Amino acid sequence: MNRPPERTSRTSDWKSPIARRSIRRPADANTIATQIADLNRTIRDALGSGTAPNDLADQRDLLVDDLARLVGGQVATNPDGTVRVSVDGHNVVDGTRTHTLAVTQDPAGPIVTVAPWGAVRPGGELGGFQRAAA
Repeated sequence: MNRPPERTSRTSDWKSPIARRSIRRPADANTIATQIADLNRTIRDALGSGTAPNDLADQRDLLVDDLARLVGGQVATNPDGTVRVSVDGHNVVDGTRTHTLAVTQDPAGPIVTVAPWGAVRPGGELGGFQRAAA
């Protein structure tokens, strides 16, 4: 008698192509966040010396767009000319500081965290991967 194939658990689904891509996305987002923070520092310093850092601001805006594509988020400008990018209300970039995004596996599906706050619900590609794998 032929038995139907057993359904795999969500834990073994963690090896799926979607799950593997979701693991890489936080590293990509963290790299972009660091680049935004570095540009924030340079822009803040340029503004402090009276220079108009328009090209740097344009570069930063493109990186912010890339980060938003990966994790969603909201952007706000700080008084010193730097930007703050938050995901689900938690800062990933705040001026020249960054907070690390990570994905961990749970039996219910992948969990996205921002250190030190904990679990967040991202948007963008990472949020899509999280919903697809759950």
